[in-house]
Amino acid sequence: MRKSRVALILLSPLLLWLPSPARVVLHLLLFAHLSAWLYGVFAPNSRLFGPIFDRGSGKQKWVALTFDDGPSLDHTPLILDTLKEFGIRGTFFVVGAKAKAQIDLLRRIIEEGHALGNHTWSHPPHLAFEGVVGRRRIKEEIQRTASLLESITGRRCRLFRPPQGFKNHLILESCAEEGMVVVGYTARPPYHANGLPSSVLVERVIRDSGPGSIINFHDGWMPGREWDREEMRRTLSGIIQGLKEEGYRFVTVEEMVGRAESDDEA
Repeated sequence: MRKSRVALILLSPLLLWLPSPARVVLHLLLFAHLSAWLYGVFAPNSRLFGPIFDRGSGKQKWVALTFDDGPSLDHTPLILDTLKEFGIRGTFFVVGAKAKAQIDLLRRIIEEGHALGNHTWSHPPHLAFEGVVGRRRIKEEIQRTASLLESITGRRCRLFRPPQGFKNHLILESCAEEGMVVVGYTARPPYHANGLPSSVLVERVIRDSGPGSIINFHDGWMPGREWDREEMRRTLSGIIQGLKEEGYRFVTVEEMVGRAESDDEA
């Protein structure tokens, strides 16, 4: 992919003097390449740059609830209370800087049996557009959070989800070098309710879920643009209750990855 991108960039000056039919062909090649690259960046489960774990085994009726962007004083305790009420575990993709500022909350997540994932140190919104010069920053964002989580849990965190799910080949390469699994998702409520009642969101997520689904919630987001806490709780509770009624059980992404690796070895 990188070699073809470099080749097209080097060929782009030909647009100035090539005959018209050749210019059209080169334009089409450039457009196709750019379209593919944008799809690879923005589609959360695109494998253009490397492997993405976006679903567990479809042979079992199980789902994983994941929560990005925390820990958050406003939302994490409510999420934890809801999960505890139903007796299930989730996977929290934490932002390192937030986790360091909320160590007690991070410890509660761990003590209550939930899994942790790495969601970078500072949640830079444009990390996938850093380019080659951003390789050092990408590695720093991943490694700082990995080191913090290891210092708290005593073991290396293997799960990583990039901010907004946006990625490029540098992010995938950095994760591979660190032995990390890049995690996508199958279904996701919006970042905030957008005026939709919880019943509509619950119905939408349950409809989009199936055996092996990974459901992506947000554990806080941007101040002033987050869900109303009670609306979020009702939505989360409704999704859990609805999926339970359909016979699903809830596991962590770690369990899904472990099962996939065991199946591969068998």
